[in-house]
Amino acid sequence: MSERMASLVRALNLIPYFRAHPDNSLFEAARDLGLNHRQMVADLQRLHTSGVGMYTEELIDLTFNANRTEVTITEDQGLTAPLRLTTTEAGALLLMLESLEEQLVDTSAVRSAAQKIRTLVRGRAGGIAEAEPEDEDPDLLVVNEALRRGQRLRFRYHNVSRNEWQTRIVDPATLYLHEGHTYLAAWDDSRKAHRKFRLDRIHDAELLDDTAHPHLQKLPKAPFRFDQEAEIELRESAAWLAEYHDITLQGEAEGGWIPATLPFGSSDWLVRFAVHHGDRLRLVSPADLALKVRRRAQDALAAYRDHDR
Repeated sequence: MSERMASLVRALNLIPYFRAHPDNSLFEAARDLGLNHRQMVADLQRLHTSGVGMYTEELIDLTFNANRTEVTITEDQGLTAPLRLTTTEAGALLLMLESLEEQLVDTSAVRSAAQKIRTLVRGRAGGIAEAEPEDEDPDLLVVNEALRRGQRLRFRYHNVSRNEWQTRIVDPATLYLHEGHTYLAAWDDSRKAHRKFRLDRIHDAELLDDTAHPHLQKLPKAPFRFDQEAEIELRESAAWLAEYHDITLQGEAEGGWIPATLPFGSSDWLVRFAVHHGDRLRLVSPADLALKVRRRAQDALAAYRDHDR
């Protein structure tokens, strides 16, 4: 880029900058954009006589305060997008791209974009380390290949809620990013439903020869929203549970108990949750699960009675 063109780009970038940061002083802008105060004033004075035409209504309009430390853009002529990233913006974008490298299966596009930004900011952003990308997880590569080819997968999966390892054979459907983790959505033929698998809990993934039938038309529109809801009652002193779990209080306390609802996706999980918080809540419905909670609690009490004998 010629010196004249670079000077023009630098000046035009001041318009979207001050639109986005109207309260920043010229000194703050100079620091963010890597310029000095004298350059800033000279560029702004040039902009004051520039525009998209020769008439008054076609010119850029801006005003300085008395001591030339602040500027207000009153007419930008539509020049509201920066022509190039500032060093600060490039650094922030690079950090975001590097975090994505740890979450996505196919990181080729992210790595390519990150490398281009590293090249642009090299020597200008000393606080940004040029991190070497880690080797990709072989299990994630197999998952990505299964999705690309449309083939079935077999893998070992760590079910954290049960603290057990399971061997699963599934038909991969798609990937989701949820709360910083990547999930594989796949059709589980043994359960006749879609299931979600967190990628960092998949091990020993193996691509099978069978063609996948992921039943995409049956994929839930909101995969992380539970489609079942339990009615519970919380002890008044345990209302704080609603701050840590997806519990919705439904009214005022009656007799020391607050009616509430709790969405759930697994019956086993709901029973374990109710037993774990047995001194804080009671499960009202579904009635069959409430009965399981009661029996589980009775079995626990019986074990202690037998121990006392």
